[in-house]
Amino acid sequence: MTRIESPLVSVIILSYNGMTDLIQCVRSVFESSYTNLEVIVVDNASTDDSLATLERAYSGNSRLKIVRNLVNLGFAAGNNIGVAHARGELVAFLNQDARLERSCVERAVQFMLGNLEIAALQPRILSLDDPRLIDSAGVVLSPIGVSVVIGHGQADGLQYQQKRFITSGLAAALFVRSRLFRMLGGFDEDFFVLAEDGDFCWRVWLSGNKVVYYPKALAFHRGGSSRRKETDYFNYYYSIRNNFTMLLKNLSAPLTLPCVGTSICYHFTRGLILRYQIAYFRALGAAIRWQITNRKAVWRKRENVQSLRKVSDALLISQRVLEVVNPDLILRAM
Repeated sequence: MTRIESPLVSVIILSYNGMTDLIQCVRSVFESSYTNLEVIVVDNASTDDSLATLERAYSGNSRLKIVRNLVNLGFAAGNNIGVAHARGELVAFLNQDARLERSCVERAVQFMLGNLEIAALQPRILSLDDPRLIDSAGVVLSPIGVSVVIGHGQADGLQYQQKRFITSGLAAALFVRSRLFRMLGGFDEDFFVLAEDGDFCWRVWLSGNKVVYYPKALAFHRGGSSRRKETDYFNYYYSIRNNFTMLLKNLSAPLTLPCVGTSICYHFTRGLILRYQIAYFRALGAAIRWQITNRKAVWRKRENVQSLRKVSDALLISQRVLEVVNPDLILRAM
């Protein structure tokens, strides 16, 4: 690539007690074949020595910027802060337990430069612990919020070698045009953690832009390293609550009430069928109460999203960007 064809890429890594993972993640970025990049590590008030170790390893490296948050602001707000410090035309969100293959950034940039309608790109993400397996080939999402990570846990094969449009990419490794990210308001900071990437990518589609899975760009991801430290209630609560918020913000008026109502029934039935513990049902109740208490704030967000809408739900469903619920999708989600 010539200099003109090599826009600055800002790689944003959210750090929280990452230690070895963080060091290896940053190293994988700096070993990229694409060199016109900066790395912004946003630390969510870690209590280990990961930042001190990182500073010693990359002392004097002008391409590394470290931003320290005084408290844990969560995934959404933490990454938004990273974008606020970013200078790049493209931003690449990368989890601390992810790694980039050497040509990943270069391949992603080349594809996005040649396809201006693509606003977000997810690479082929393999399991860091077993690279023979797919971690994610994108996400498919239904109008009631049922989501499935395509290929998760399956052997990497020919079916994952073709690029395709996807409802959402995983922010474990996700390239986004920074101007559009800012225009759409970034990640919803009320989400704190979970579903913020699905909510954002849905808004990308509504704005008339597209999200793609591009397998020639390759990354690796362990997954769940931060959330495994949290309680079951924590993970259930944010997953369900944010799912409801995403639907209330992004669905068109005719679909909102029936789809949200169906989603509540789905989550309740899922808990019964899978015999989840009482923490699940407590989280479901708390998620519903949060929506009632915060209905005015959610409504204001909905008005903003709908004011930017250029694409109908009917078109997204017809193009299978939003996947109509079917038994196979429900079973895979469970």
